[in-house]
Amino acid sequence: MLKNELIGGSTLRSYIEAGWRTSELTWRYGLARRQIAAPIERACIWRTLHRFFGRYPSEKYTGAAYHNIAAALNSGVSFDSAIEFVRRLALTAITGNGDMHLKNWSLLYPGDGRTPTLAPIYDVLSTVPYIPKDGLALSLTGEKSFKALTPERWRNFANRSRLPEGAVVTAVAETAAAVRDKWSVLPERDVVPGQVLERIDAHIDEMVPILDP
Repeated sequence: MLKNELIGGSTLRSYIEAGWRTSELTWRYGLARRQIAAPIERACIWRTLHRFFGRYPSEKYTGAAYHNIAAALNSGVSFDSAIEFVRRLALTAITGNGDMHLKNWSLLYPGDGRTPTLAPIYDVLSTVPYIPKDGLALSLTGEKSFKALTPERWRNFANRSRLPEGAVVTAVAETAAAVRDKWSVLPERDVVPGQVLERIDAHIDEMVPILDP
């Protein structure tokens, strides 16, 4: 679903059906992202969040915690952007994506370049089929384990982010429910290697009740 938003399901399907190995598909997916990002960057300013926090690229895994990002979006962009970030972060945990570091979150500055917006999601993948014990790329209230992300931890996250607890917990639960309802019927499942799909399915089955008990 998220890949559809970025490069189109038919394009993703054609890459896999053409026989790309997983590593090659990852490379092609990154290439597709750059091909799409290039015209956007020509039309407006695009800044990854390591720059926003004044960090070097090498600090993308250590330069901030997720509550820092949420708080910055809430104060510097909008409340809606901060809650959308929470939804994407919940999706990150549910699908087992351990690579959402500072360079995989961005701001766009369209028009006159003065007003930032949260950039579309990109570089979406699941790392747990390849790194079974993987965790979050950045800390969420001192924790990186996916399975530790209980509603209580999300409430702690909300307080550190200066966001309403109810809005955060609701966004997380709604995201978990959407994944539960839609993941099993995505047409792209047909072209994902069986062993990879089994591991993602197992992770999602474990995570949904944790985030939406």
